[in-house]
Amino acid sequence: MLITYIDNIEDYKKFLDVDEETYVFVRDLTHRGISILDEMKTNKKLYVGKMTRHVKDNWFNYNICGSEAPEIKEYQWKNVKMRSYEPLLGDKDYTEEQIVDALSYIYTNFPGTYGSLPKSPSSIVEHALNVTKYMNCSNPIVIEFAHNAFQPGAVHILPQNINKKMEYETHLDIHQAYAAIMSRKIFPVGNPDYIQAETATDEEFNSLFECPAIIHLCGGKIRLKENGFPLLQQSQKQKAVSLNKWSRGTMVLSEYNKIYDISELYDGLYLTSPAYEVLLENYEVIEPLQILDGIVWKETKQGIGANFIAKLYNLRMTTKNPALKSFAKLCNEYCAGMFQRKYVIEENAWTDLDGNKQKTSVKRKKLNCVIGDFITDYLRLEISHLLQKLPHNWIIGYDTDGIFINQPVENIEPLVEDILGDTPGFCHFDGIYRDVIHVANKQYYGYTVDGKIFGKLAGIINGTKVAEQLLSGVPEDKIFITNYVWNKSIKNYVLAETKAKIGGRNDG
Repeated sequence: MLITYIDNIEDYKKFLDVDEETYVFVRDLTHRGISILDEMKTNKKLYVGKMTRHVKDNWFNYNICGSEAPEIKEYQWKNVKMRSYEPLLGDKDYTEEQIVDALSYIYTNFPGTYGSLPKSPSSIVEHALNVTKYMNCSNPIVIEFAHNAFQPGAVHILPQNINKKMEYETHLDIHQAYAAIMSRKIFPVGNPDYIQAETATDEEFNSLFECPAIIHLCGGKIRLKENGFPLLQQSQKQKAVSLNKWSRGTMVLSEYNKIYDISELYDGLYLTSPAYEVLLENYEVIEPLQILDGIVWKETKQGIGANFIAKLYNLRMTTKNPALKSFAKLCNEYCAGMFQRKYVIEENAWTDLDGNKQKTSVKRKKLNCVIGDFITDYLRLEISHLLQKLPHNWIIGYDTDGIFINQPVENIEPLVEDILGDTPGFCHFDGIYRDVIHVANKQYYGYTVDGKIFGKLAGIINGTKVAEQLLSGVPEDKIFITNYVWNKSIKNYVLAETKAKIGGRNDG
């Protein structure tokens, strides 16, 4: 088998008559490779069609998803498969030697579901952790509770810090946060018991607080503590109704000096055991919490995928190849992400490049995302504990695995000495900046300690160039970036200038 990389995408023609099993990788096949499909369509000796299981020598297959912005997953002809390297190695520039070396290592040491070279980390993680075993579920109560308790990671800039210049900004991050959580924490497995509060025995009711559980709160009044933080996010049901009085952006129960009546919140709150601890750590209970029902697991598992995660961590720490290091990081992120899915698509509608719909429906299967719920909420609780170590007015905001602090390192370090370290689960200072401005959640810019401009602006490529314009006084609505845009008339991507999406709602 041959694994190779070509920088000039037109060099694919060298491989048209190759009989050996071959993987040809390129950078950004989606935006640079539509022309290959057009050329293949003009080749009268080839059958051109969507990817099927039956491949003839003279059949050119393609796997392209989407019609508004088509994404090329793979091209295949004879025994040759062409893919982008980004799904496995990340969106960075590498040398040809680094790319080929990394992909060869992956083929040998990290097989996908069927033992072939995987297309993305998802099949590697599925193969290693047997994700489907945990997520397949036919119990509608488990699915309902798991989906209602699902919350994305906490990402929040306190509103008073939006568009305010921070003289100092230091990021204190949890090292290998998801890996540490998955390797060490206790997770619910098997079938839980359903407990209805009104008819439960004392023993059954108390088990909601003694075992991994999801508790459904239907009432009670709470208020953010002076040293508390809003760390709980909206559920999908809550997003469907007006939440102005409940939320600030993505966070619910987010205003200080306000008493919240949970009975007025649509469908109450579904909280995993760690999320319930987050609630108690950050809120005063003004009137007793009322529990409608819950599910509790007597069967548990200490750690999920610990050996595989350790293998990834060792690779990341020891390899000299930046492409392989990026692969290990991506795989690590997929370990948690695979468990955080709520649905899997079993039958997908797709549209060809001429706009013709080939299937009329999308069939989705509901997954049991409870392990994903617990992974995120265990980390939410870790962030809550971390926030409590520092004065409230030092906190700019926080994300899923770290907090942003408006103080220099020398002020912070004495308060967090006990949790600093290089091993997974301990904390480290990951960013030290000056004169930083947050324009929204996940969008901020300023200067590094050595005076260089930086821009970390989610959804914007070339963030540093945009930051340079912002710092030079260019108004936000006058800043443009160059992006690939799908042109329907020519059925190809073209480079076009579009307005940079900066800021938006101050609350996220």
